[in-house]
Amino acid sequence: MNREQALAVCPDFRPVKIEEGKIKCVFYNNDGICKRPEYFRCELVLHREALERENIKTVSVSRVGTILRCPRLYALTYVYGVEPPLPATWKIVGRVFSDCRAKIDLGLQYNVSGAIDSMPVDRARLKAVLRHYAEWQRPYGEILNEVRVFFPYKDIHFIGYLDVLTRDQKDIWEWKYAATVYDEIKILRQAAVYLHGIPDAERFHLIAAKKPMQRLKKDETPTELERRVYEELSSKKDELFTVATYDRNFFNIDAVLEQCYQIARLPDYYDKIGYPPALGMNCENCDFRPYCLKHVTEIGCSRAMCSHPHICAAIRSTREEKKLPDTAKLVLPSV
Repeated sequence: MNREQALAVCPDFRPVKIEEGKIKCVFYNNDGICKRPEYFRCELVLHREALERENIKTVSVSRVGTILRCPRLYALTYVYGVEPPLPATWKIVGRVFSDCRAKIDLGLQYNVSGAIDSMPVDRARLKAVLRHYAEWQRPYGEILNEVRVFFPYKDIHFIGYLDVLTRDQKDIWEWKYAATVYDEIKILRQAAVYLHGIPDAERFHLIAAKKPMQRLKKDETPTELERRVYEELSSKKDELFTVATYDRNFFNIDAVLEQCYQIARLPDYYDKIGYPPALGMNCENCDFRPYCLKHVTEIGCSRAMCSHPHICAAIRSTREEKKLPDTAKLVLPSV
């Protein structure tokens, strides 16, 4: 890739010459992380990896979870690539937490900004948690951040980006920033993909950072809320970060991967009959709720009411939804 091509991918690319006449970006970190606070992973690395995946069917643990949670949500997100009209707050906050946490690990500047600026309460809570993380005695030594896991399995490829891998590749650390506890089966799916993708890894650790839920008091500023949350968390540091460890021999990795594979094949079935909505399954917090409700409440598809007419194929079976099989009754391999 020459300088012009690199600038087309990342306008902030700043070349510097290295050995043998090669060039690299002055902001590039050896772990593939951009040193600039407003970026996370290097845009050029992401572009190269996207080209490598062309014409390859890839499956991630998040895709598997989305298929089970709501087939229509899966179609809108992964099949038709529709941007959600209401990006979920928890997704935005979770992404910013991951980006900033990695920058702290690497000793780089981080910036709690972007879309989260419009959410002053969430921003204040997150800044308080990140201050604690920067002070926390982390349980790992030399590490790699955002390590790509990519391997073939039958006719697909599993893909994922693990948060932290120790330099000796013995321990994998994954972070979650949420108000609720993750289901163990979701954790095992993630652990199976990462442990299979990193053959030398012996343990998978999930660290849960409990999301603070304090509200803004009357006449309180976001800065004052941040200070209050930080002080309250200081009194119970042991409760802020909890660790769950899964040894490689704790569960049947192959069985979990096979289950993920079988779930990942469900879109082949839905492509033929349409993608039904999982009505009532946390619909209130769904990114696509405005779109989905229009089609659920109308008879058939009302293109005049739809901001994205090209998604109509995803809801073409609205009249037939009651005839579709219950995905919960499909037989899948047990773990």
